[in-house]
Amino acid sequence: MAEPPEDARPSTALLLAAVCENADAIRSRLSRRPDGPALLEGVLDRAVEGEDPRAALDVLHQALRALGATRGLHGYTRTRGPGEGGGVGVPGLGPARPAPGTLGCPRGRCARAWRPTPAEDVPTCRIHGEPLAPAFGG
Repeated sequence: MAEPPEDARPSTALLLAAVCENADAIRSRLSRRPDGPALLEGVLDRAVEGEDPRAALDVLHQALRALGATRGLHGYTRTRGPGEGGGVGVPGLGPARPAPGTLGCPRGRCARAWRPTPAEDVPTCRIHGEPLAPAFGG
């Protein structure tokens, strides 16, 4: 299956959010490859260093697809992947703003959004090791 054009792919921030939120599940799936955990750590390391993680995200995406996850990283996002009846939206418009009270990336690096409930502890950002913080507009 050919990859969609760059402007039809989910944003880097959305894919980075999927990695942050699902790192344990991704790591588990990658454990079947000798280099698997290093692929995940490569994405996280680039993000920690403030580098552009797109190339590492592409490698991780392809590795997941090679392991049978036909949607690759798109399978870990909350939107459908390109060519799957959604997930692309209107060009130039990013994801909707988080609802008030939503917590997100403490440094605004990814598009992760989480609604707190009284029974759950606030998740920790996998990139910066800090608890999620009030999102923009939240």
